[in-house]
Amino acid sequence: LNIKNADLIQEFASLQVGAADVVISNPPYIRDDALPEDARARLVSFLGEYSQGRTNLYQAFLKAAIDLLSPGGYGLFVVPHDFLLNKSAEPLRRYLAERCWITCIVDLTSIPVFENLGTYVILLIFQRKNLHQLPEKAIIAKCGDLVGQALQNILEGKEEENSFFQVYSVDQKSFERREWHLLSSSESALDLKMAGLPRLEDFLLIREGFITGADKIFIIDSKDIPKGDETLFVPYLADRSMQGWSVPRKTNLSVFYPFKNGLLM
Repeated sequence: LNIKNADLIQEFASLQVGAADVVISNPPYIRDDALPEDARARLVSFLGEYSQGRTNLYQAFLKAAIDLLSPGGYGLFVVPHDFLLNKSAEPLRRYLAERCWITCIVDLTSIPVFENLGTYVILLIFQRKNLHQLPEKAIIAKCGDLVGQALQNILEGKEEENSFFQVYSVDQKSFERREWHLLSSSESALDLKMAGLPRLEDFLLIREGFITGADKIFIIDSKDIPKGDETLFVPYLADRSMQGWSVPRKTNLSVFYPFKNGLLM
């Protein structure tokens, strides 16, 4: 194997565009604000018009793969789930949909793929468009468990829905939207019906959950809070511990939160 260790962005100009049959990547997930100033500038320059808002280093790998693939070539990626919905990734989603067919997306947000990281991921497979090939439907899989069986179903072209996973197909037009929601045909019908109703944000203030950046450091068992530091921690309810239509009365976890009335203590 001809193995080369190099910086993708710096070496991209020496690579042959449109010559790769397959690009496989589990790229680094690093937000631009965590990069050194020169690396951040190179990332934004490399993405060009497809850079929007807070970019992420994995987007450079995805953009490079699209450009490197030959017609009919495949890209196989492990990327964060927020690529499907994040506003900063919208230009890149559009770039991908214009030049490639989405072959398969496997939603692994319920599976701790990277055990020590709080990153939810998807498997993304796409094929560079070929003028002599008609578009095929994309295979979507949502996995809560039995990932191996779900992947086997994908290989066999077998659609199935059970309490562990869903495997179904969607039209390529699904990826013409600004956000890529992985909806089955029944969910799409419900989504269309709900679209005509008032939105929850019309009545309530919607807030997103927080990201600690290092769960193993900032989230601890409540019984392990150092004596005298109780005011620096608040009860923590993990998303995977949430229940439908109710909130548990107690949680065994606490998160470091040194704020009171919005001010640092």
